[in-house]
Amino acid sequence: MPRLNLRKTAGKGSNKTSTASRGKGASTKMTPLAMKMQGNDDDISSDEEEDVMETGKKRKKQGDDDEDEEDEKYAYETAEEKRRRLAQQYLHSISHLEGSDDDAGSDEERETGIHQTVSEKLKKERLKSQGRWAVDLTPQFESLNVADDITTAYYGGHQGSITALSVPQDESFIVTGSKDNGVFRFDTETGQRQILKRKWSRAEDGDQQSHHGEILAVAVSSDGKYVASGGRDRVLRIHDSRMDNSEIHSFNVHRDAISGLCFQSGTYSLFSASFDRCVKYFDLNEMAYVETAFGHQDAILSIDCYHKLRPLTSSADRTNRHWKIEENSHLVFRGHKAQIDTARILNESSFVSGGEDGKLCLWDHGKKTPVSTIAAAHGTDSSSANARWITSVATIRACDVVASGSYDGFVRLWSVGSSASGGLGKLREIQALPVAGFVNGLYVSSRLVIAGGGREHRLGRWWSMKGSQAKDRLTVLRFAHDLGEVASRQGAQSDKKTRGYVASDDSDDDEEEEDSVEYDEDEDADEDD
Repeated sequence: MPRLNLRKTAGKGSNKTSTASRGKGASTKMTPLAMKMQGNDDDISSDEEEDVMETGKKRKKQGDDDEDEEDEKYAYETAEEKRRRLAQQYLHSISHLEGSDDDAGSDEERETGIHQTVSEKLKKERLKSQGRWAVDLTPQFESLNVADDITTAYYGGHQGSITALSVPQDESFIVTGSKDNGVFRFDTETGQRQILKRKWSRAEDGDQQSHHGEILAVAVSSDGKYVASGGRDRVLRIHDSRMDNSEIHSFNVHRDAISGLCFQSGTYSLFSASFDRCVKYFDLNEMAYVETAFGHQDAILSIDCYHKLRPLTSSADRTNRHWKIEENSHLVFRGHKAQIDTARILNESSFVSGGEDGKLCLWDHGKKTPVSTIAAAHGTDSSSANARWITSVATIRACDVVASGSYDGFVRLWSVGSSASGGLGKLREIQALPVAGFVNGLYVSSRLVIAGGGREHRLGRWWSMKGSQAKDRLTVLRFAHDLGEVASRQGAQSDKKTRGYVASDDSDDDEEEEDSVEYDEDEDADEDD
């Protein structure tokens, strides 16, 4: 058999360096491949090469045999045994991840410590999934230095005021709707823009007026798969991110403009609100309309939903309503003196709202009046001496920080205090971030604040901030550090009763104190075609 004369991969100098680094006590016996990698000058015969290949085959065969033995070992286990085995593996991995010290204390003490660690870990995950895990971020937001700890980016492209925005759970992109009839998708990091629905143009739309197609609401599912948009044309459009964000379905079930959209957290259950005073429920797993809820006496202006199938709406009839879709009923909350433009859920038992009267209100489901109210939260208008209209609010779910926007040039951050009894306390301003123009859409998290707006209010043209710094664009304010991670390192997370909700092992908190709030059955309404 001919000899294989393989080219060397290292010179003599590198071979000497490698030999010197082994020391006297090191073994000098090397495999043919190792000799080759060390730059040995000797040739490798084909017989030696065949021996190496045979050894590799044997090792691979041994690995395959081990896998076959593993499969055979669990081939006859029942479903219950498999669940138990996987649960044990999961608990074992948790105990190791938490860094339990196996050398400290007796076996009994170590076992007790591991059980406590695993129990706390599982409890924390369960409470997080239910939206009941308390995180105190107030100290981190208070310590922010606007000049040093925040970087600002501007993303443009719309030719009308941004009226709504939505962000998926991973914050990878931002979806915006505008008065120019367009729906855009922006990359959060780069600002790269993708058009989901084109803007209005005279050449393509002819005699149709631009205001007939204004987008008033957008929503993104938690995983970013679906994007929903709606507006004055009454059409609810669904886009799929897996299909290049193309429109895959549309619903035409409302009788007036669609003013609000939201997904139930972690699901494809979609809710829409409209000027026709109706809340409609859709299941995007089946791309089907499910049902309609009635109750508001005037146009609905916003809608929000969290973990439970219980959306929250605000309306021009000056009420907030928390809907129990499965029970066909809802709770009514009154406290504003004018239309309520926006309301957002803080956790499953509290929410915030703001509107035309300039009030920022904090609500508890067990009380029919606000727990805390900030009158003229964004000051008064110098031209009319009236409180400035609150155009948007946002919350960090299950945290103690909320944000509000108006047209005073700032997005204001507020801390939700706690009372002596452990319930909701007073709202307190902790930060003001500069954003010019009307803030019609708002998002806040422990990593960033996103504000969308422009020169006009999203619902009309009562003001036009011409000649000012207000522009029809997105403003992205990024923090230097993730404030949630900072709070976690400082031990700010707690499983105590705090901020109006219980992070404990108490069973269902589903039953609110219905004797202290107004409780309405849904009113059937005549639907005129």
